[in-house]
Amino acid sequence: MTINWIVEQVESKQSCIEQISYYGQLRTLTNECQQYLDLYEKVWNQMFQIKNSFISDTKSIAEKIYYKTQKNYDKKLKNREYYRGNCSAFNIVLRKVLDQLNNNSPSEQASIKLRGLIRTYIKDSLLLINDYQKSKNNEALFPIYQTKNPDYSLYYDTCEQIIFGQSNFDHPSDTNEVTPALIRFMIELRLKLSMGISGYNVSSSPGNMSDFFEVYKYFINSNQITVDSKIDIIQAIYQWGNIYIHTEIRQYSWLTGFAIHLLHPFFYGNGERRRQSGVRVQSQTTIYDFYDKLKHHHAQKSKNREISVEIQPSKLGFICTDNNGNPIPCRNHYTIYEKVISGAYSGNKMNAA
Repeated sequence: MTINWIVEQVESKQSCIEQISYYGQLRTLTNECQQYLDLYEKVWNQMFQIKNSFISDTKSIAEKIYYKTQKNYDKKLKNREYYRGNCSAFNIVLRKVLDQLNNNSPSEQASIKLRGLIRTYIKDSLLLINDYQKSKNNEALFPIYQTKNPDYSLYYDTCEQIIFGQSNFDHPSDTNEVTPALIRFMIELRLKLSMGISGYNVSSSPGNMSDFFEVYKYFINSNQITVDSKIDIIQAIYQWGNIYIHTEIRQYSWLTGFAIHLLHPFFYGNGERRRQSGVRVQSQTTIYDFYDKLKHHHAQKSKNREISVEIQPSKLGFICTDNNGNPIPCRNHYTIYEKVISGAYSGNKMNAA
């Protein structure tokens, strides 16, 4: 079985899926996609010269595919594991879509959306192979072209769709290419609200999330905070979202779906108190200790410059539980607590909020 033969089979199967994805029977579509995934793995097995290209460990996949900086992205493009991680993520995400079609009896409109998502995933899967070939200075295997620049009109169209709902359900504005920016915001909001913080300022400027992560990880490493997703992966996805916002790097379409898959426990946790339980803390005192540590962190960074750190408690309270799964008391009494310890950091030239 030569790679040229497999490539021909993959291309033929992709063309078939493209046609039946519009009006074909869902059972036929899902069966063809299952066959495509089998052929697709064989292509990678041939290129990588290994038996099993698809990785099942999601944490390992995440470490391979999400990048924190432009330099990190450029480095990953030269690494075989970046492509192996991406083809594995594509496999997992496409199978989840197929499960939705097979098991959930989606509405006609949802079916249209999922069919379009399949077409996008399949097209990008061929682009991934071509990108790997390019990284090895080889010719592309498939006659497919996709610009690496996002279509910025999609953002405007998506806003109109969300506000007014005038576009068709499968309108191009309804696309996951817009989603990385939303995922980035979701992570920031979830982390802050877990500590009952709506925001915080350092000398009247918004606090940097890199500093917030540093303090947050300190409490995780000291077993005072527990999250249901690996914090390094959460941070990597957050920074990946930053790269998307600040550069013109187009994402492979499955990266957003895979990020949501990884972050689901972090956002929802398990059990009856799903919304809170993705983050657990020892007690309300732990959260107030977090506030003190966050202020102290900035005081140390200030290098003897006088600063003020103002933490704005969220009226929603704390979106977390204690280690037994019980919600932390909803009302945030930090303002009262702060008055009691107002002189704690006077030696650091920092004003308490």
